[in-house]
Order: sequence, then C-alpha cells, then structure tokens
Amino acid sequence: MDVMNSSQQPFSTPTTGFGSSNQSCPDIITEQLLGTKPWVRLIAVIGFVGCGLMVLLGLFAMVAGASMSRFGGGLQGAGAIGGLFYILMGGFYGVISGLLNSYATQCGQAATDRSFQSVANALNSQRVYWKVLGITAIVMIGIFVLVFLYLMVGLSHSGYRY
Repeated sequence: MDVMNSSQQPFSTPTTGFGSSNQSCPDIITEQLLGTKPWVRLIAVIGFVGCGLMVLLGLFAMVAGASMSRFGGGLQGAGAIGGLFYILMGGFYGVISGLLNSYATQCGQAATDRSFQSVANALNSQRVYWKVLGITAIVMIGIFVLVFLYLMVGLSHSGYRY
C-alpha cells in the first residue's frame, strides 16, 4: 500500500469511531457507575446530616458561650470563636457533600442515557471532588506545620524544660 495514495494523512491521529456521538457507552462502564451511585449518595447524605448537626452545634456553642461570659466565665469569647469554627466546618462539609451528591447524580445520568458525554461529566464531577479534597489536605498540612512551629518557638522562649 502506497502511503501517498492513502486517504489518511501519514501524521494524523487514527480514528476508530470510539466515543463518537452516535455510539453508546459500553455496558461495563455504565454498570460500574450505576453500582457506585448508591454508595456515593449514602456518603453525601451522611455528610449533609453531619453538616446540619455541626451548624446546630456551632449555634449552640455561640449562645452558650455568650451566656457564660455574662456570668463571668473564664474564657470569654471562646464559645463564639468555637461556634463560628463549627459553623464554618459545617459549611465546608456541606460543599464536599454537594460535590459527592453531584457525582452521584452524574453517575445516574450516565447510566440512564449511556452517552460518552454523560460518562465524561460523571468523571469530571469526581475529579472536582478529589481536587477540592487534595487542596484541603495541602492546606491542613500547612496549618499543622505552622501551629507546630509556633508551639515550638513559644515553648523555647518560655523557658520550658522537658
């Protein structure tokens, strides 16, 4: 076969038809997404419940802290700061749970219409979830290192002997 007479350019990407708009996604892929959906949804619902409980606990801590400070409690303002921290963490868990819920919804959509675009959307939802968790892990490690260094410097200047 002469390369020059071929209908395909010698340096072009070969086409196989995989993923074209008129093909449906293979059963094995959609079955795996469909099997993943209920477990992801369960964790998302548990996360939403935890989010709500953290917000309620944060509000309770803020109210309890305010009433303690009126009666001469030792750590005035600690309840408000702790409560605000819980509310912020509850909001963060709400965002994470929302990302998981979106992934579960996309898994169901991909299993229903069996298009490659729906599978790509589901995988993109999963990518966003893991990206947010990865960034969160990096930030938390940075905070732990800073707190550790702050404590070490503070202990060394306080004259504490161990």
